[in-house]
Amino acid sequence: MIKNIILGMLIMSIFSCGQDGNQLLGRWKVVGIKDAGQSLDFDMDSIYFEFREGDSFLMTDTYGKKIMGAFKMEPPYLYISTFEREGESKKPLEILKFTPDTLELLMNRNGVKRTIYLQKR
Repeated sequence: MIKNIILGMLIMSIFSCGQDGNQLLGRWKVVGIKDAGQSLDFDMDSIYFEFREGDSFLMTDTYGKKIMGAFKMEPPYLYISTFEREGESKKPLEILKFTPDTLELLMNRNGVKRTIYLQKR
């Protein structure tokens, strides 16, 4: 029980150390993507997220398509909402690591765990 309390306090202190939307603002370059632990072979040069003031973002996906939407950070999740022809899509991305220059996100893509590795530019 004491281990659980200490672990809980540690997790809370990690998330309270600046893990907010302001540190997220700016352009983040995707430097790696893994599906179920296997690296995917994409041209990473064109894939990025740009988080803007007012909780909006712009991204280029793995197919080169530009997507706009909104984000909300509620650790341990980063929620992104996009507006496509099919309607609104809201996705929870689990924050695995967040430092001033590194961001690792975990998403569930059709039942497969996809990890996205980003570096701030």
